Amino acid sequence: MSTIIYFHGYQSDCKTEKFDRTKAFFAEHGIQVVGMELDYENIPPNAIDKIIDLIFKRHEIIGCIGCSLGGYWANRVGVLRKVAVAVANPAIEFYQTKGKDIEALAEYKQEKAYTESNGAKRLVMLGTADEVLDYRVAQKAFPAQEVKLIEGGSHSGYDFLDAFLQAALKTFQ
Repeated sequence: MSTIIYFHGYQSDCKTEKFDRTKAFFAEHGIQVVGMELDYENIPPNAIDKIIDLIFKRHEIIGCIGCSLGGYWANRVGVLRKVAVAVANPAIEFYQTKGKDIEALAEYKQEKAYTESNGAKRLVMLGTADEVLDYRVAQKAFPAQEVKLIEGGSHSGYDFLDAFLQAALKTFQ
């Protein structure tokens, strides 16, 4: 069965309405969603990579989806594994902007942005009213043809989740 890996945001989890709606939406289209339950402060990037290796071995991964720091991870995996990606308000330079005061996130200091194109399909949806991250950082970092701005969209993306899921489905097809 075709599978998408879902990466939640920082200080979130897969016990949210967003995850439930995402999983139900893709199930209607015959696509399984595997949620990554990650404590980003206590699981270093290299350990997350090992978990992702196991998921790729056990599932037919067609893409990754995520928001905020989960968007960073979805995009990172997509670039490295050459699978489609759909992200909303992805964290770019997360450590430099939001994580530098959180000692447990120091391992992210060396992480690169992974915004280069690798030929796989990618959707980057950015809310212009994001109250946590400056959408313009991501807008400048990604190729313009991959970016879709949502006027007034918030950081959580709940206010444009339906539009995001519809666009993500097209990205994964």
